[in-house]
Amino acid sequence: MRNIQLLKLKDYKPLKWKNGKGTTAEIAISPPEAAFNEGNFKWRVSTAPVVENGSFSQFPDHDRCLIILTGQGVRLNGLPIAPLVVHTFSGADETYCELIEGSVTDLSVFVRRGSYYANVEILEVDRPFRFESKSVAELFYIVKGQLRIANGSVSLTAEERDSILMRDSSSALQGAVDACVQLAGVNGPTLVARISIMQS
Repeated sequence: MRNIQLLKLKDYKPLKWKNGKGTTAEIAISPPEAAFNEGNFKWRVSTAPVVENGSFSQFPDHDRCLIILTGQGVRLNGLPIAPLVVHTFSGADETYCELIEGSVTDLSVFVRRGSYYANVEILEVDRPFRFESKSVAELFYIVKGQLRIANGSVSLTAEERDSILMRDSSSALQGAVDACVQLAGVNGPTLVARISIMQS
């Protein structure tokens, strides 16, 4: 059985970057008691403003996915990354970020290499639809609009920049479970980042 949790923007955990050069808002981390600066986590989802050029923190044991949510995009080691395009790279890499035209906000996903991987996609939800999942966890970040999610008797509505987290309620995100869930935009199309955490 899935545990479905609404994560409000105001409840995201503010932290400094590992290298101390910026700030991040931690949306979810596994296990919950893990400290991302120490690298002792299985997976993590966060969002952060990037206001100047500089090097990313390194996470030698993790792989990363990055999505630019707002702004005109960035260059990572010279490679242009447009808004709402999923870019994957190793957290062990030395990665230099250049702003293309002013500050941006990003969404970052970290997974422990060899144990987990992440499927990340941008969805436009313009009509109700159902999906099944065998992931360890599912997180929906609302980029624009509102999203309603229903699973059995549970129904939650998330506002822009909120998130909805689904995970196995029987343990701390151990073991995949099947779920059949309905998503629907509220008052028009909704833009959503869907993050599926899978065991390798």
